[in-house]
Amino acid sequence: MFHTRRFVPVLAAVLSGAVVAQDRVAVPPAAGAAELARAAARAQVHNKRVLAVLCAAGADFAEVLKKDPTLSRKLLYEFETVQFVGEQADAQALTWQFAEAVREKPALVVLGADGKVLARLPRAACTTGTGPDAARLLPLLEPHFCPPVDADEKLAAALATAKKTGRNVFIRFDAPW
Repeated sequence: MFHTRRFVPVLAAVLSGAVVAQDRVAVPPAAGAAELARAAARAQVHNKRVLAVLCAAGADFAEVLKKDPTLSRKLLYEFETVQFVGEQADAQALTWQFAEAVREKPALVVLGADGKVLARLPRAACTTGTGPDAARLLPLLEPHFCPPVDADEKLAAALATAKKTGRNVFIRFDAPW
């Protein structure tokens, strides 16, 4: 006969061991590169920059930035945010020649839609002792905002192209610019 009392603790131990084992598995660098490529593609379509957040293992600095009332709106409309954690953050920091981010996290890297590094912001520029410092961070990020696109020019170009090719123009009214 099957004894449930003996099976439950064994099942709990096996499941908790599986969770611990999953925590130790390193995320392959290709996963971070793929996420970065997707963010760059979205940034190019939506006239944004990419903000790479490099943080220590177990930290979620990107979520902290999104919850800050002063920063959240700017981050939403100006940046595609990608977070790298732990060893993956170290590997990306070395790729971008940002050794200071390996020593002190969190750190931010602003990238263009083409993947070119525009700015490196170390921990001292990003945070105070308690969390993100919007008063210091916003003036450092603002020069890297994308210039707004002139919607009238873009519409005129699309209409001219549509007229030449005999196609229709689909207009979306969701662009923040």
